[in-house]
Amino acid sequence: MEYLKILFTRATILASIGQFTDGPAASEYTVEGYLKYQALAGTSYAEEYRFTVTVSNCLWAIEMRPLGDPKKASYALTSRCTQFFDGKTLTCKLYWTAAIRGQNGVMFVEESDVPSSVLQGFAANIWLAYASGCYLHGITNGHLKPTWLLDTNRRANGFTAPAQWDTYPQKMGLPVFVKYYFDQSAWNASKERSTYHRPIQSIGDSRAILWASYETGGNTNVSGISLPLEFTFTGFEAYKELAKPGNRLAVTRITGKTESVKPKIEDRLFDATFLGIAAVDDVRLLGARRENGINYRLTNAAPPATDDKMLSLLRARQEFLDSLAGKHFHQKTKGTRITFLVLTLFVTTIFAVILVKARQQSKSTERTVT
Repeated sequence: MEYLKILFTRATILASIGQFTDGPAASEYTVEGYLKYQALAGTSYAEEYRFTVTVSNCLWAIEMRPLGDPKKASYALTSRCTQFFDGKTLTCKLYWTAAIRGQNGVMFVEESDVPSSVLQGFAANIWLAYASGCYLHGITNGHLKPTWLLDTNRRANGFTAPAQWDTYPQKMGLPVFVKYYFDQSAWNASKERSTYHRPIQSIGDSRAILWASYETGGNTNVSGISLPLEFTFTGFEAYKELAKPGNRLAVTRITGKTESVKPKIEDRLFDATFLGIAAVDDVRLLGARRENGINYRLTNAAPPATDDKMLSLLRARQEFLDSLAGKHFHQKTKGTRITFLVLTLFVTTIFAVILVKARQQSKSTERTVT
């Protein structure tokens, strides 16, 4: 039954494939390989992963499995991290090797066509190498979304960087190379100041400041699509070069190698169900304001659809509790804090009752329909 459910889920996703391509499904493939991350500046640090990426035209899924020893490398405390894009929603699942505080992992859900870097694994670099053809095909303004970690608001507002790239000759070909440039004017003018970088003064031509580069070596072919045999992604410290033109400092390097290719899909990677107990951070329905996502827990279940009453109720609860926290949490008096905690417990209980009734009503409707 579980296998049939996965097949049905992907069939539902692929039924709408026409809205993402100019014709019927033409390319399906799965690539397995090896990725290594290295810090080039400061303390020596590295991470290694096995990856699986599966693609069906504009839909894709990626799984990253750490290779480190959990006793020696904290990143290896994660057993696997997956992300998949269904044409609208990006669902990210991270499983720990052992339960932490009664949870088996975490989930992050948003509406985005580019992988998230909130969870570990460097899946965005795998996407760029093997699954970005559809995205690049739709870009006409010479700007791309960065594949590395951005602050929450810039990602929510669709921050892009000037870029140059070339692709393999297919209609939705994957990139042969990409160069991202740091545009200090756009960075400083973006809605929120970054928590990762300080604002800077305008110096010279921003297109001369290389922010990151992606290069490939060799290629193979599957389902009519050219794939890289290996790739290298290098990140640079833009501020060094802004302060002193020509002073380019590489700070990170990510390398990947293709180990196997097959012309079919890994259906299991398109399943949004979390196996076990997960804490979920859901930023759908929030638009550009993502300071506080909608937080809830799931047990052996998938996140609710955006039109599900439960998600709307969870959002309302979150907004109400956030407003209470903003008004009362920082008050110094003991009585005020106790009042806040009592109100929080009361509101949570009320919403829990509403959610249960909504779910019961939903199940009753389903039984009536069937």
